[in-house]
Amino acid sequence: MITTSWTPRALGIMSSIRTFLRLESASGILLIRAAGIAIIYTNTRLKHLYESLLEIPVYAPTRTMDLARFTPAKSGFL
Repeated sequence: MITTSWTPRALGIMSSIRTFLRLESASGILLIRAAGIAIIYTNTRLKHLYESLLEIPVYAPTRTMDLARFTPAKSGFL
């Protein structure tokens, strides 16, 4: 038997989050909320936080394709 130090309340919250994330509409709801938060941040004194968030580099490494040299025409995707 595996014992955890999670409280019953924390386990209930985690169960609710898992149930929400299984919904088909979960990604759309999260996207709309993120857009709403971004609009609020850009129109308040928190604008500098939003702008610094946009400057964080995001990379998507792949094992099969070098995206730096990827062009759809050369790869036959057009």
